[in-house]
Amino acid sequence: MLSETPPSTSERGFELQLQLNWKDALERSRTPLFLEPFAALQAEFLGEEQWVRTVILRGQMPRAEVLEKLVPLLERLKYAEIGLRGYLRTSRSTDYVPWKRNVILKKSELERVLMEEGVKYVLE
Repeated sequence: MLSETPPSTSERGFELQLQLNWKDALERSRTPLFLEPFAALQAEFLGEEQWVRTVILRGQMPRAEVLEKLVPLLERLKYAEIGLRGYLRTSRSTDYVPWKRNVILKKSELERVLMEEGVKYVLE
């Protein structure tokens, strides 16, 4: 007798990916203070056990809201990467599409972050 495997459902789309790279590592216990404006997004912390050097935030948030909430953090950041990244999500995993192109900007050029699908903006 053959077992029937239900067809897998998949979802394609774009979601915000915001990578914050701090000038100085943050104590892990203090990171919620800095990330509170982005509480609606999923966070992935990169660094050592007690210190966070990089945070990757993913999810949905309007462009204007993201940029407004990013402004107070810019002084503490070495650089930030922001964009709408393509993905394929199944019940088992999420695969991210490589960026189509990178746009390098100064932190003072935040208004030039247009949030085009597949474009990564690097604010240095």
